[in-house]
Amino acid sequence: MNIYFVVSGVFVVSFVLTFFVRKLALKKNIVDKPNERSSHTVPTPRGGGLAIVISWYIGITYLFINNSIDASLFYALLSGLILVFVGILDDIFSLSPKTRIFAQSATAVLALYLLGGLHCIDFGFYILKTPYLLYPIAFIGIIWFINLFNFLNRHCLA
Repeated sequence: MNIYFVVSGVFVVSFVLTFFVRKLALKKNIVDKPNERSSHTVPTPRGGGLAIVISWYIGITYLFINNSIDASLFYALLSGLILVFVGILDDIFSLSPKTRIFAQSATAVLALYLLGGLHCIDFGFYILKTPYLLYPIAFIGIIWFINLFNFLNRHCLA
């Protein structure tokens, strides 16, 4: 099946699910109330990322079933479900930063393990192959990207 069809299907599922998640969040009063650190000025429903996550996992599962992605990559991507679970709990209970960084660290370690490690990083001008440097760089990079995405999602895309 054409990848554009898969992407289009995931987009439609995400769009429809976002409507229902938003409706449920408003009904259950799961909203983010503005404060001095907020990027919004009115109460905003929380949990909208759930629709995107469900769509993402539907898409990668479809690709895995049709042998379009490697099994180790699929399982490494599934490790993100730890972040999904912690994110849902954070939306409901506002978890501490320590809990969130622990979950991010566990996800990064599990993903690297399921990928079978990292063999090299190509900087364009130098290829790093030293495992003692690769794993810390990869670990920090994964944590950095998780937090970068969360920052963009909360402050730039809201």
